[in-house]
Amino acid sequence: MAIDDGSAAKANEYKELKYTIIKDSNRLIGTSQIMNVSADADEIAAYRGKLLTWFGAPLYETNQNDDAFTYLFEASDHANHKWLFTAYQGPSGFAIGGNPTQKDSKAAAVAFVEDLSTMAPADFEHSLMNRDDTTNITYGCKNKKCYSK
Repeated sequence: MAIDDGSAAKANEYKELKYTIIKDSNRLIGTSQIMNVSADADEIAAYRGKLLTWFGAPLYETNQNDDAFTYLFEASDHANHKWLFTAYQGPSGFAIGGNPTQKDSKAAAVAFVEDLSTMAPADFEHSLMNRDDTTNITYGCKNKKCYSK
């Protein structure tokens, strides 16, 4: 997760965010990628396992590598600032989406990823297909060890 625009330092202001899962897919409209987190399959498995621990099942999931899962949630701080975010696996790997023009959205996204990183991953296994070359990948976590094959 490389953020060089000052958002990583500003994320310290958002250490006590509250997160609320949203199950309304209509709220996805208008969100776009704010930051790439990882393209490494083992790391993506770990983030997906951590999301399962924290939020349970995603808003949706597929068997396609470039659209594997999406979570939709709102983050809010003590001053009642709110950000709508997605956590998803897309063509570039695991990423966070939202409204990139909203004040401090990148900083709040960095704070979310830092919070997520403290979670233990849930056990899961999921197989994905790459649409471009029809290769398959299976990834998951078992006993807090995440893998891809």
